[in-house]
Amino acid sequence: MGGAVRLTYHECENMNIVYLLTNTSKAGGKRFYIGSKTECQIVDVGGVPTIIGREGKPYYSSASSFEFKEDMLRGDVISASLLEEVPDKKKLLQAENSWIDKSNAVFSDEYYNMSNAVLNCHNQDAIANLYGESVKELANRNSSLGKRDNSAKDLGYSNFGELCFDIWERYSKNNNWNVVSSSFGKERHWAQVVIKMFDMNKAKTDLEKATSEQVRELVGKKCSLFKAAEILGIEIPTARVLLGDFNKVNQKGFTVALLLGKTQGELEADITRDVLLDIPWRDITKKYGVNETSARRYFMRCIKRHLSPEDISDQIYETEEDILDAKKNRKTKQKRMADFKKEMRLVVSIPQGENIQANNKSGVNGVHSTTSKNGVLCWVAKWTDFSGKPRSKQFSTNVHGEAAFKMACDYREKMFESAQARLRLAA
Repeated sequence: MGGAVRLTYHECENMNIVYLLTNTSKAGGKRFYIGSKTECQIVDVGGVPTIIGREGKPYYSSASSFEFKEDMLRGDVISASLLEEVPDKKKLLQAENSWIDKSNAVFSDEYYNMSNAVLNCHNQDAIANLYGESVKELANRNSSLGKRDNSAKDLGYSNFGELCFDIWERYSKNNNWNVVSSSFGKERHWAQVVIKMFDMNKAKTDLEKATSEQVRELVGKKCSLFKAAEILGIEIPTARVLLGDFNKVNQKGFTVALLLGKTQGELEADITRDVLLDIPWRDITKKYGVNETSARRYFMRCIKRHLSPEDISDQIYETEEDILDAKKNRKTKQKRMADFKKEMRLVVSIPQGENIQANNKSGVNGVHSTTSKNGVLCWVAKWTDFSGKPRSKQFSTNVHGEAAFKMACDYREKMFESAQARLRLAA
């Protein structure tokens, strides 16, 4: 394939494209991916041609390849190039399949592609993957997984697998479902209903039997989590814990601010300043390369973060005391604005070295212990990603036992190194 097409943010309008992703960190093996994307641009981000969707965020394909996701997690550099622009959106998938077939991508050892693009999903009984699941079955199972995870997250857990293990741990201590349900603020049968389909004793044993790599490899091949658990002979809560946040690795947290060499806070401040100077919205959108809806959102986020209802007043100052009070309030606001400007001057930089803070009790920088609202001891890995956002991930001792601490340390080190690699590339 040819070299990547490098464009600046303003050099093209949104377009429908067939693209080629190239893993420039690898010299051999699987390193290419052909896909398609509507209403997007290819933009130079830190020296790397990157697909930017209409919402202003980088897009790294919907590839389900296990190896692709592993490479992304490792922090490999993924470069985008344009294969074909397709004005008619209805013909986009056909064009994608044409390029896939032309490159023999599905059967090539150099491509992450695992199948052609699906042109028609109306046949719900059509086979969706290599494991015999139909389109309807796969959709229903993925939807069920999402709903269960959302319910668990509402209770403070990372996923429903961790919730199941905690419910079983609590039941093992008192052998009373009513007490367990009450500890979650639920009606008396709730806890038993949540885990009644699973053999939780086996689930705990399965944690030592199976590995994250096994589960992720199957899910990476478009297999549902439920089918993956069946194939591996493990319980679904175990499979969910081992899967972790694997399905989110394509969703990197960049914003349009990064394209302008700013943090999100800096862009919010710049847009807010222009609005207060009565610069028309159409001029602001041209200046920063965002649509009006996004510009208004930046403005509102800045206002809500730095202005409280008490700051709004229609008071008329008639006495000297009123004037003195107003001056005092202005000084308070000026201090707040100074702090705000200081925050705005912060730029994304490589995280500081591994200097242990004085109040760190774990002995490892970026790792600390905490207790969830359900009384579960967890080890937390914390780091700063490439976009400057603080990130964290918890490892429950109820689920992982004594290994939770080591898992948190290993995960933090991996994320720290990944952020450094990306930042060095952008430097």
